[in-house]
Amino acid sequence: MSKPNIYDVTMEELSGRMAEYAEPAYRAKQVFEWIYAKRVSDPGRMSNLPEALRRRIAEEWEVGFPAVERQVTAEDGTEKFLLRLATVDKKTGEPHRIESVLMPADERMTLCVSSQAGCALDCRFCATAAMGFKRNLAPSEILGQAILALLRLEERGKRLSNIVFMGMGEPLLNFDNVCVALANLTSPEALGISPARITVSTAGVAPRLTELAERFAVNIAISLNAPSAKLRLGLMPRVAERHDLAALLEAAREVGKTRRKPVTFEYVLLAGVTDQTAQAKELVRLLSGIRCKVNLIPFNPFPGSDFKRPDPQQVLAFQKVLWDSELQAYIRWSQGLDVSAACGQLAVTA
Repeated sequence: MSKPNIYDVTMEELSGRMAEYAEPAYRAKQVFEWIYAKRVSDPGRMSNLPEALRRRIAEEWEVGFPAVERQVTAEDGTEKFLLRLATVDKKTGEPHRIESVLMPADERMTLCVSSQAGCALDCRFCATAAMGFKRNLAPSEILGQAILALLRLEERGKRLSNIVFMGMGEPLLNFDNVCVALANLTSPEALGISPARITVSTAGVAPRLTELAERFAVNIAISLNAPSAKLRLGLMPRVAERHDLAALLEAAREVGKTRRKPVTFEYVLLAGVTDQTAQAKELVRLLSGIRCKVNLIPFNPFPGSDFKRPDPQQVLAFQKVLWDSELQAYIRWSQGLDVSAACGQLAVTA
């Protein structure tokens, strides 16, 4: 039987285990300080813990996260990490792998993390979906992506600015593990990252969206990608079949009332499919009454896809329709294209 990973538990859960060990509750806080603030994963180095407790942690717990198998850097400075998990694909015998991406912008550094190996959805414009679903990530495997990025940045004297759950997988279909990860990302006793610096993106799992918003004050992004339910069903069949667009928009409307920042709708522009100015006008009507902004993402090509990226002038024309209707719209020209690190390109090909 495998040992539990100490990064998979919250402070409350670890305090309970310390009580079982007949140790005072503050021992959990000391352990969290070692593994999160000091980034120490060797129990033998946790010098303010009794020797017997250090030994017990080493014997009964895993204290670690995924290993970096490969790292590539794009011309624009974007870094993509290929991480090897401890589990193996039963069909191929190969270790499960995931990718995370560190993106520079001016003085800011944003980390894009994965929440699943592969993806449980089938969005036609996404390379990760073409991989199929392998498994959900444990909290330790999500948190490990952040800790590895922090370690890399600290070596260079830089700081992590933001974290976005926009890598491989649908976060809200790994809800419980993502919530543990968010708890430890934001807890002052763990990584202590402000919720305002974290964004969780969903393809539209409406019931979980509301629950997430009630539990964490993180920013919310919704991958919309079409101005109508019919077109969305063709592009994102699995999530669109299971979660009604009207219910999703109502959830977004309610979430928008409780957030300092507006809800973000992500809209992938596919040449000749979702990029027409008439569709921009449809989008304005669809989002009417929702406190939101729109991120326009020109399609990022990947092998096997039939979609094309729109002409830049078409992208600008689409954006103008939204702004003329007083709907905030920003073009997100993706980073890391030359190393397949851009939005929708992650498919463990580092």
